[in-house]
Amino acid sequence: SPSWAVTAICQEPGYVFPDVLSVTQMNASQIDLVSVRPVDDESEASGNSGSYYLCEGVALP
Repeated sequence: SPSWAVTAICQEPGYVFPDVLSVTQMNASQIDLVSVRPVDDESEASGNSGSYYLCEGVALP
């Protein structure tokens, strides 16, 4: 599968931070993102990591 390393500047309200992501195309409609940024607090969300899917027929806002 094609993969990329991405350097990103991420922004949340009142907070900007650098991140490095691995992006892997799993198939024609799915990509996986994994953040290498460590999570400081166990209760904190895992940031930008996750699987993202292309949904046909779903209108964007």
